[in-house]
Amino acid sequence: MQIDFHHAVTYVLARLAGFSHDDSRTIAYAAQYVDDCRNAGRLTIDTGATYDRIASAHKTFDVMHHCDMKEDCRVWVPFHFLPGNVGKVAGEAVNEPMMKRLVCTPDSPLATDMWAACCAAKNDANALHRLGITTHVYEDTFAHCFFAGVLDTVNHVSDITHGAEQFRELIDNLTSKILELIPLGHGAALTFPDWPFLVWAYKSSDGTITPRDNPHQFTLASEQVFRRFLAYRGMPDRNLPEADRAALENAFRAYTDTDGGARHSRWHKLIREGGFSFGGLSQEQAESLVYADRGPGSWKYQALGPDADRDDGRIVFHYTPEFETSDWRLFHEALKSHQEQVLNSLLPKYGLSLPLTAAAI
Repeated sequence: MQIDFHHAVTYVLARLAGFSHDDSRTIAYAAQYVDDCRNAGRLTIDTGATYDRIASAHKTFDVMHHCDMKEDCRVWVPFHFLPGNVGKVAGEAVNEPMMKRLVCTPDSPLATDMWAACCAAKNDANALHRLGITTHVYEDTFAHCFFAGVLDTVNHVSDITHGAEQFRELIDNLTSKILELIPLGHGAALTFPDWPFLVWAYKSSDGTITPRDNPHQFTLASEQVFRRFLAYRGMPDRNLPEADRAALENAFRAYTDTDGGARHSRWHKLIREGGFSFGGLSQEQAESLVYADRGPGSWKYQALGPDADRDDGRIVFHYTPEFETSDWRLFHEALKSHQEQVLNSLLPKYGLSLPLTAAAI
């Protein structure tokens, strides 16, 4: 999924589940920032202290990281391609091939355990940041299903067909030959799993024709995220209000820009103008919902100041007491907690063995 779902739709679902505007935008920012947090390593601060952070994403064509199994296990597995254990609970599926068990599965029992770990941390100072991260990973189980976050031929695809006539020339001219040599996640399928409007199909590595109805899948994901948010808040389970569900699905089908940022702008307008049952936004609320991954207005800028974008390992950042409670630091602490939980608790519970085990990472 891209910014239109991870940020805008996450905000909508949080509001519909009863979170306030401010809490919803924190959850939504964290959910999107998982895709934009690409710098790892140690920061030096002018007090003499240091701060260690991790990355939750790499650029699509970052071959150095894509060819590093250690990085796959630390980044793609816990944050984007949560292993599904073929949809079975812990202790089952032990006779299935390990790589098949590492493939992402929508709303799996392992995903439920991930939510339980998130709920157990709901009294922490960074609870909403952890919730946003968990939401991102859960949302991706619907878009990234049938792919795994490690280098393996299970991710090979061929013979892609689609019903997007208006984009036929664009899609047919796209090539995945380079990424077929690096079969990580849905790389060989390009961005097709992340386009909410696309109905398509492909031949998987075992020769099976796999149909994908993205609008239906994204609507199902919306329904399930909404219910997870209700459970997090301790509210009775219920379905999305029908009018809101229809508005979501209509937007998935109608916003056919191939650029996620363009779709995101249309979602922002829909939200601002009252397209959902929680009503429209004031000008102040609308401005506060604008997402910036870097520069003024971003969490990183607010935490580290004007030098935030010069993050090359040589900058010494000026310390202010506000750093300790900044959204950027709270997000990174939540990232580390989530990564540790998935790699060192959940995967071992399910007997899932990565090419590099969590203990070796």
